Amino acid sequence: MRRAIHSFGLSGSPIGVGPSAFTLALGITLSICFCLPAAQAQVSTTPRSIDSSASDSNDTRTTASEPPPFRIVVHRSNPIESLPAKALSRIFLKKTKRWDSELWPDDVRVVPLDLQEKSEVRKQFTRTIHDKSTGAIKSYWQREIFSGRDVPPTEVESDEEMMTRIVEDEGAIGYVSGTAELPEELKFLEVVDE
Repeated sequence: MRRAIHSFGLSGSPIGVGPSAFTLALGITLSICFCLPAAQAQVSTTPRSIDSSASDSNDTRTTASEPPPFRIVVHRSNPIESLPAKALSRIFLKKTKRWDSELWPDDVRVVPLDLQEKSEVRKQFTRTIHDKSTGAIKSYWQREIFSGRDVPPTEVESDEEMMTRIVEDEGAIGYVSGTAELPEELKFLEVVDE
């Protein structure tokens, strides 16, 4: 008995069905056996190199020399050094309105900033921090606007505009590409496990 198994990419849309292996954007190869019942399907998530001329190592995990896809940025006066992804998600969904008063007793409001929806950096940020697609977050904000509860964070067009806005507002938080160089008024915030 043959069973069809659908594979889904990061956006949740089908990337293909058939007896073959799929290489996703992150370099993960999914190998699926279609002749077994669904309970016995074999899935391999071993990282593989997309470049066939690569050396003996097919490992594509990020090394120390590779920059991350994005980095969280705050004003240098912000006493926070690190936050878990869930806390960051709450900030960017505007569920957290003020910075922690124990760490920053000045009662500073949080001002999240987003890159434009079409930005690849935003897509990576949204997938990593919210564990959702940009479309799902857009739907969330449509519901929030319709119900009159809140509006989405201000969108900026570039890393440069993001950094300028954060320099101007000590309570602001945003993200930039992993290769961005910060002015001295800003610092990176580390994303930590909970």
